Amino acid sequence: MATIVQQYELPSIFRYKFSESFMDLLRLFANNHRFDEPAVFKERWMRWTCNELNIQKIIKEEKRLVESGYKGNMEDKMYKTVRYYLKTKSPQKKEPKKRRKYVSITRDMIKSMDDHIEEIAIPENMKPSNAYNNFMSIPETSNLIDNEVNELIRKELTEVAALNKIKKTYKNRYYLKQKN
Repeated sequence: MATIVQQYELPSIFRYKFSESFMDLLRLFANNHRFDEPAVFKERWMRWTCNELNIQKIIKEEKRLVESGYKGNMEDKMYKTVRYYLKTKSPQKKEPKKRRKYVSITRDMIKSMDDHIEEIAIPENMKPSNAYNNFMSIPETSNLIDNEVNELIRKELTEVAALNKIKKTYKNRYYLKQKN
């Protein structure tokens, strides 16, 4: 029997990244010249790339990238990284936004919305905005809506935010029912 030799292709690399030590050099340059005018920045960049110590590091990094398959212009890649990415990047870490607590709508309100959507809005082929306005104008639902708004206000929402939450929930329910 003949042996089948499988050749494994290395996955294509779409983004050739500089080594971390080289990125540190680029970051240092970018931070030192963050507020330079473009002409001054470019002149200082030319001076930095002509420095004997930096030339050795650039050649070493270029060799590493070429060995991994990079075929582009190294000087262009470095300049664009420093000028358009590192220079404009803020040195401070951003604090992640604190998620607000989820406030839910009562089951009675959701049931009332679903009933209205299934019995009136979808059979009459209403747009979601018109269906919502129709739902809000029904006298039987006004008490339920008032109670729901008061409940949401008690859960630390403003009246406007509570009404917007009811509206958004209605339109989401409409979308879900319409999909089925």
